[in-house]
Amino acid sequence: MSKLENNIINYIKLLSLNMIKDDNSSEYLTNYNSASLFYSLYMNNMIFDKSDETFINRDRIIVTPAFLPSLYSTLHLFGFKLSIDNLKEYNKYQSITSAIPKSITPGIETSCDSFNFLGISLGISYGESYLEKLLKKELPKANILDFHTYVICKYSELINEHNLKCFKYINKYHLNKLHLIVLNDKEEKDESFLDALESLDYEIIDCKNNVSSINNALEDARNCKTCNIVFINSSKEKVSFDEDSINALQAKYKIDNVFEIDNSLYKGIAEEVNKRLNKTIDKWKKEYGKYINNDLVNYVVEFLKTKKIDININTDNIKINDNYEEELIKGNNKIINIYSSKSPFIFSLSNNFELNFTNIKDTDKNIEFTDDIMTMNYFGIGLSYIGFKVFISMPLIYSNYLYKDFNLLINESLPITYIFTYDTFINSYNNSHVTYELNGLRLIPGLINFRPCDINEIMGSYAIVSKLNKPSTIVIGSEKVSKLVGTNPKYVIAGAYRVKRERGEATGVLISSGAEVNLALKLAEELLPYNIDLRVVTVPSIELFESQSERYKYTLLPSDLKTFVLEFSESKFWRGYTKAKYILGIDKYTSSGSKQELLNYYNLDMDSLKTRIIELMKDN
Repeated sequence: MSKLENNIINYIKLLSLNMIKDDNSSEYLTNYNSASLFYSLYMNNMIFDKSDETFINRDRIIVTPAFLPSLYSTLHLFGFKLSIDNLKEYNKYQSITSAIPKSITPGIETSCDSFNFLGISLGISYGESYLEKLLKKELPKANILDFHTYVICKYSELINEHNLKCFKYINKYHLNKLHLIVLNDKEEKDESFLDALESLDYEIIDCKNNVSSINNALEDARNCKTCNIVFINSSKEKVSFDEDSINALQAKYKIDNVFEIDNSLYKGIAEEVNKRLNKTIDKWKKEYGKYINNDLVNYVVEFLKTKKIDININTDNIKINDNYEEELIKGNNKIINIYSSKSPFIFSLSNNFELNFTNIKDTDKNIEFTDDIMTMNYFGIGLSYIGFKVFISMPLIYSNYLYKDFNLLINESLPITYIFTYDTFINSYNNSHVTYELNGLRLIPGLINFRPCDINEIMGSYAIVSKLNKPSTIVIGSEKVSKLVGTNPKYVIAGAYRVKRERGEATGVLISSGAEVNLALKLAEELLPYNIDLRVVTVPSIELFESQSERYKYTLLPSDLKTFVLEFSESKFWRGYTKAKYILGIDKYTSSGSKQELLNYYNLDMDSLKTRIIELMKDN
């Protein structure tokens, strides 16, 4: 081991240990034992350009939170924009060196935790494979995109059913450029788990925890033609960790103050790294130069650099026959296909395409997960980190599986759109009980939800989500609905608008959303003979409506008019808009029933609705 190599490894150890010593961390041994791995990766194996974080052919690295102190220390030493002060601020409020990875931190690709890391990595590696094939299809000899994805975890984080599902997909899509590196923190390996991997034809590479052995293992993994895993057997060295032992370790390594690093160390690292990487990056630039005038190459390069897809959906150019009538879920399928045809960087993921009607014509961009909701979601997050626009579809009743991950999506501004189907008890898929997931989604801060009432509002919703830099949902029912008079795709941006004007002087306002807008329009017509002239307001997106000016809100919903709400969901959510008794919704469960039986049970059939509003209009 050279003096430079020894010094770098010692600094990675001590920087990471000092970062976490005031954090009551249990990950001392993990960071101590991973120093040689991070040194080997950045000095000898990974392709990166610390001066250009958007270099498209850089290798990606994903680590579980346990390894972050070592990774931060390595990034600092190897010239990324992480200062000594950043390291000192580990896990402090609003620090870029947080205890959970953030993609805003230089050198960090994704946010993940000890459960979702492999699923997200799976999506990233699949995205590379897809783009590489896209380029090779037109330019078979081009070698512009060829990055590898390194995933680092502890053995104890690896052994679970979810990761075994991920392994099956890694194998299914032949993602041999995804290299899982496992620090063995268990005395014995789970033989059944290893047997499962071997049955999937995984190459299992064992190595010792020293630079030479790790380098050989990583080189073997990088050249491997099959899916592969590197197991690193942890050092047997007995080390205890507290402030005194860390100070003793510094004395042993002859380092007085670990946060005061001599410039010669940085210089030595830069010289060695540049010696290896400059040739590689120059070679890539020459290769890119051969195809710099190719439209597809520039399209892919720009996409990877900016992570943006420029799609303009002009709803004026989408002609819908005035006699159009179809289930909302099938109308949604037509619009998602129009949208997806605009770019090769759009994917549709589903637990069941036949059920959800969200398949797109380009089958290479349809990926079905057969009710494996969690893996599908993490896969989509990984694709989104590459820059793809991702639609993930499933029945609304499954949305509660995703609540934990919405925090990640919102904090990382990932523009994934979830298409939640079969959203009320009147739908064919879910006619036995009522769900309350809709209002649960509306309570998530930063999430934009759409519940369109017809084909026009579906078009308007897609036009908006195509520009959103945040997660969103489109909640779609299976009711057959015509193109409603008064709806307009361009008005969806307001969140709510008047879909039916009062004929004379309005005596009240009737708010509705989704398929219930059709019922609200019929109800307003049937109330006219009773001298009740209702303005009908459709609310395709409450979140967008809430962002409007107070003047617009008052103009649409005057405070001097009685306001009714008709929506087949829990009524409590709407109490900020009107009195509880004016909300025609659902506040109790029933076990089962046909559509008409349930409508009668909840007093939401037409006769009951008319009677309730007539009586309430008498209320002073």
